[in-house]
Amino acid sequence: MAQEEAQLEKAKRDEARLKPLFEENAVSRKDYEDAVSPRETAQARVQSARAGVTEAQLNLDYTNVQAPINGVTGRAEKSEGSLVAAGTDLLTRISQVDPNYAISAIRKLLCCERVKKSLRSNSRYRRITSSKSS
Repeated sequence: MAQEEAQLEKAKRDEARLKPLFEENAVSRKDYEDAVSPRETAQARVQSARAGVTEAQLNLDYTNVQAPINGVTGRAEKSEGSLVAAGTDLLTRISQVDPNYAISAIRKLLCCERVKKSLRSNSRYRRITSSKSS
């Protein structure tokens, strides 16, 4: 890309040098157009090179695979450098490590139900209700 930009700068200088001479009819239209054409070609090459750099950056960004969840990965299905297609190849499996709160909440709920059942069935523990007299 640097080479293309250097050629563009040279073509701009050549055109700038011939433009005042062309306006004074010191050089022919052909000579001036011969200076304009390389500038336009160099501009197109610079734009093409920039597009190539942008495309390369996009392709590089596609090589970074980020998981949608946090967790621990299992065995890798593909090794580094393997060619994969989007949506068709499994890279690895991810096991979440955060949902423990749901399991412990269920266990606590089951434990509480067992305690309540035990209290209801045991005759020594009875609910005492008080009645107020006026």
